[in-house]
Amino acid sequence: MSGSLDRMRVTITVDGETLAEPGVAALAGVWVAQRTDRPAIAEVALQDFEESAGPVADLGAEIAISIGESALFLGDVTAVERAFDGAGATELRVRASDRLHRLAKRQQPRTFGDMTPGDIAEQMASGAALEIERHADGVARRLRLQADKSDLDFLLDVLSRSGLRAATRLGVLHIYGAEGHGDPVELETGTSLLSARETTSADCWREQASLSGWSVLDAKRFEAQVAADQGDSPQAFSGLGSRWFADRLAESEDELRITAEADLVRATGLARTLSGTAEGNVALAPGTPIRIADAPGSNAALVLASVLHRIEPEAGYVCEFSTAYDTRQRVKAPQVTLGDVVDVDDPDELSRVRLSLYGNDDLVTDWLPTVSPGAGEEKGIFLLPEVGDRVLVILPDGDPARGIVLGGMIGGEKTPDFGEDRTAQPRGVGLRSADGQELYLAGDKALARLKSSEGDRLEMSGGAELVAAGKLALKSEDDGEFEAGGSLTLSARGDLTIEAPGRSITIRARAVDFQQG
Repeated sequence: MSGSLDRMRVTITVDGETLAEPGVAALAGVWVAQRTDRPAIAEVALQDFEESAGPVADLGAEIAISIGESALFLGDVTAVERAFDGAGATELRVRASDRLHRLAKRQQPRTFGDMTPGDIAEQMASGAALEIERHADGVARRLRLQADKSDLDFLLDVLSRSGLRAATRLGVLHIYGAEGHGDPVELETGTSLLSARETTSADCWREQASLSGWSVLDAKRFEAQVAADQGDSPQAFSGLGSRWFADRLAESEDELRITAEADLVRATGLARTLSGTAEGNVALAPGTPIRIADAPGSNAALVLASVLHRIEPEAGYVCEFSTAYDTRQRVKAPQVTLGDVVDVDDPDELSRVRLSLYGNDDLVTDWLPTVSPGAGEEKGIFLLPEVGDRVLVILPDGDPARGIVLGGMIGGEKTPDFGEDRTAQPRGVGLRSADGQELYLAGDKALARLKSSEGDRLEMSGGAELVAAGKLALKSEDDGEFEAGGSLTLSARGDLTIEAPGRSITIRARAVDFQQG
């Protein structure tokens, strides 16, 4: 279909006002680029256009483009470009993005508890004046934290972890899986299909995807295996291997299984791809399945990944399309951050803590485990953070909702004073509880001291001294013996009683001297 854009009945509406005849006559071309997981972008070119004829170039204006009775694009004007030449000719190019671009411009640290990827998409869509159609949903997680990512980047990360995709069309956000959504659009060579190139490749084929992972919440291990459909495996190759992913974080086997399925989706998406040019059709859009009616190869439907709608005076209205998706996975690098302990009352009694994360608008985490020396079943050093402590946290895959507390950080707070020279080398080892109980082992001399907050003290330094601030009791459930290599003095400032009720007392010595004093 070629000819003037006027005869093609291109209608452009800006803020509800339809572009008048002078503006339509100035149209030099309209292009609408639609891609999966990206905002659709429209560009309108007008030559020798009198801008007084309409508000086409107002940034932020709502612009709608239709072909005949069929709507093609709805979005916001985001850029304007004006060109001039020496002969006085002018060209105005107006670019617009659909409403998904609003999510790319928004960022707000927040939490999402017990929500599926579809739930999160619906909440974000409402804030961008987008309606939503959920053709797939994904698995809920206890907690997700949005920290240093825009709304769009966070949403796409959540979707990709579940093998889901997003595309907007005319103010509606579609969430879907590998099968796309809607009925397939039939294309016929020589009529609706002008040209095409189909590629079949075995480079990414594999029999199955296998994953092993664990949960930071309770250290449980999970494994999952997902086999590829037989139709996706080439019969010409035998012994295809399994792609193995190790050390993945997950809360359940279901979450790990969905990750494996997402890997197979990426792999099979490259096994057979189709690109080409078709007669203009607004029904061609990312997420839409297409089928070539008289294709010489497979007649299975493929899902569109990108479509460029070109409306030009010479070429008319055509669509350049491709089913090849960007299969690169988002990098999930480990990160380290700080947090303040806000809760230690772990409902499962696993000695976990909840944190308010630094630099993330004080987002509060789920229950996170703490590293403890020698930790194991009924053993280990029990040194846990308290409410108000500042701690160092590692995020194994960069997800702020999944962290491990490595230990407390010494910042501006004063460290405990054990009454020893802080410059002594080597340094001593000290342990002090929040309410003042102390254990100190000197590093530069023979000294070990155990001290209570009430003043009780046991000190060993070539000798031993036991001081009780109150009553002292030495008891043995069996035989006992108290021996000194030298002299021994037993002294009391009050009455002293030596007794063995119902038993004998033996005092053995070379001489016994009883004195009154």
